Order: sequence, then C-alpha cells, then structure tokens
Amino acid sequence: MARTRSAVLTPVETEIMKVLWALATASVATVTERLPGNRHYNTVLTILRILEQKGYVKHGADPNGRGYLYTPKVTRGRATKMFVKDLVDRMFGGRMDALVANLIEEEGLSSTEVTRLRKVLSSSRRRAAK
Repeated sequence: MARTRSAVLTPVETEIMKVLWALATASVATVTERLPGNRHYNTVLTILRILEQKGYVKHGADPNGRGYLYTPKVTRGRATKMFVKDLVDRMFGGRMDALVANLIEEEGLSSTEVTRLRKVLSSSRRRAAK
C-alpha cells in the first residue's frame, strides 16, 4: 500500500524550507549547497517537487536561463502553526492544554520561561475577554 503524504513538513523537507526561507528564492543547486550534510542534487529536486505538490513552494523560470528558481509559498510561521496543530490533533486529541501540560511535566520550566508563559496567558485572557 502506498504511503499517504502528510500535509506537515518532514524533517528533510523542513531543512530545505529553512534554506528557502533564508534566501527567499533559490535554485536546486543553491539549496543543495546550503543544506547540512551531503545531499544529492536529484534528491533535493525530488523533495522540492513534493513540496510544490504540498503547496509549500512554487517554481518559476530562472531569468538567467539556468533551470528553475524555487520560492516559498508558505511562511515559516504558517508552517509552524500547521505542525503544532497536527501534533496537538494527533497526540493530544486536539487539546492544546494537554500539550502544554505535557511539556511542563516532562521538561520542566526555568523561571524565565514561567514568567514568559504567565505573560502569554495573561495576554490571551485579555483578548478572550474582549
């Protein structure tokens, strides 16, 4: 049975998107050069095509006539929101509070993180009250 493609980014797709988010537009060769480790051009091209099918990138002709340039269609922030929503839906039954509780229970929080979280919760309460 064929695997279904996830709408969220895989780890390798994320690495490629990080390069595109940093550069805004890049050729396959440029993306390949900027990736950590030793990636093969054809592998990167295949993953860029998958990202295009998923709606994360688009391609256009290189004005220098050297193939295509790839540009992100999805911002890093939007991709992050999609990833977190998928995680919360799959692992915590759609309950964001369960995710936050799990993180606190498993990892603990520094005093700086507790202060920041209190500010975020306070701001969220004020917005909800409006």
